[in-house]
Amino acid sequence: MVKPNPPVSTIVCFPVKEGCSPDGHDFLLAEYHPISGFFGGFWAWETPVDGVLDKTKLYWLLNWGSYEDAMRFTIQPGFATFAQKIFHFSGIPMIYNAALTPHPPTRVFAAPIIEWVKIQLKSDTNKSSWRDSFSKFEEVLKTAPGYVAHATGWVVEEGNAFFVIIGWETIKAHRDWIANDGGEEAVQYYISGGTAESHMVHVVPGGHVTIPTSLS
Repeated sequence: MVKPNPPVSTIVCFPVKEGCSPDGHDFLLAEYHPISGFFGGFWAWETPVDGVLDKTKLYWLLNWGSYEDAMRFTIQPGFATFAQKIFHFSGIPMIYNAALTPHPPTRVFAAPIIEWVKIQLKSDTNKSSWRDSFSKFEEVLKTAPGYVAHATGWVVEEGNAFFVIIGWETIKAHRDWIANDGGEEAVQYYISGGTAESHMVHVVPGGHVTIPTSLS
């Protein structure tokens, strides 16, 4: 369950418009300093296979002291201009907030590859029991060859959604674990415990979404 007013991360997927470039996107927030409760963030490109970047799908993960901090930014003066700059290069982005642990997920973004997953539970799933089952998956995950770190948390806006990011040394390490090293069995701990569906992509971290150090 999400505790009242926890630290959150805003997860954003930008569909980059054809013929457009998001160059400079990682410093757009610098123009709106000071931003109360903002602790920086990370960005990444989706990748279908090791060594290939899909530059039509850009991801942000922004870290906030609380959900209220994240929402406060959307009503501050200048947000409309910020949004216009986003829409210069992006279609309508997918946005939600998750109360991640650990927060911020710095170790995950130190990995070369991140497995980026949103899990939707069935409407009648007992969330506490499901989380216990997921913990069994985590125990096995931590022993996987090529595993680096992970972070998880409930999605604030959706009562039955759970967000997971897992750092890997390579996409191959993740896929080999699923295929050969017990990963498929481990996944069943939570799949069979009330999961309706999950959506997974791999991303390659590109750097920080930040404000200049001199202003922070």
